[in-house]
Amino acid sequence: MRNRSNSFYSHHYEPVRLETTGIRLAPPYRVPLEEIEALHLHDTVEFGLCLAGQGIFIVEDKVMPFKAGDVSIINEFEFHRARSTGGQPSVWRFLNFNPQQLKTGDPDQDYCCDSARLGGSKFRNLLDGEQFPRLRDAMRLLIAEQEAPHSQPAATANLLRYMLLQLTALARPAEPALLVRRDVEQLAPALKKITGSYMEKLTVARLARLCHMSTSSFYRLFTAVFGRSPQRYLTQYRVQMGAYLLRHKNCGVEAAAVAVGYETQSAFHRQFKAAYGLSPVAYRQGKKPSETPAGKS
Repeated sequence: MRNRSNSFYSHHYEPVRLETTGIRLAPPYRVPLEEIEALHLHDTVEFGLCLAGQGIFIVEDKVMPFKAGDVSIINEFEFHRARSTGGQPSVWRFLNFNPQQLKTGDPDQDYCCDSARLGGSKFRNLLDGEQFPRLRDAMRLLIAEQEAPHSQPAATANLLRYMLLQLTALARPAEPALLVRRDVEQLAPALKKITGSYMEKLTVARLARLCHMSTSSFYRLFTAVFGRSPQRYLTQYRVQMGAYLLRHKNCGVEAAAVAVGYETQSAFHRQFKAAYGLSPVAYRQGKKPSETPAGKS
């Protein structure tokens, strides 16, 4: 998951060289503690298992805390990044594969190979290993199978199909977004700016200029690809970062509001309550929200 240079494609778009089996298990990866200013995108589906530590995973505008035992699911259309918290780098294993190579010709099974279902604003890219022990254990088996001296491709394929079937059952129908890689890549400079400077005043016109597009064309493409306007995307990102600070960093409401770019606490309170269904204070106290921003469009 490391950005390897400052050029556009290697910085944002990182193709994964799969093995002849169509699968690649990366060595243990220590997710850094530092703030990461850029998202990146793969050309494969990526499953991950957190072996140790904690931190946050950011997928588009979704901000999700993780801990040891959690499982990540990222398709080839969503920009993402992770960072560790708690003073120690977290350790992950990531497995990349092409789901199209798992098709058997049986429509009753092959529908789960549609990776577009494994993404979007309503999809949970991070699953708690304690709540989903079967997926966590399947991921552990996948890693063990790949590391075995005489790995069996059929066993690996069956485990991947099992996980895809389970995940597809959890997912909602694919969102009507234009999942075209060139469109996603064209919007990458705006996504980088939002994730790295969400606390600043960011206008649609400013984001459009970063993508070398007119404001109207940028607005139409962004809304079509991500299912919400640039302003709504930015608001959801700020609110979720604020929620993370309140719940996981013991940050006060006023300090959280300032940290994520709100000039007044009342504005933060209003948009937080609209997104979560309860006040920032109640959320900080541990009450469960009625809905999360990732569940709204």
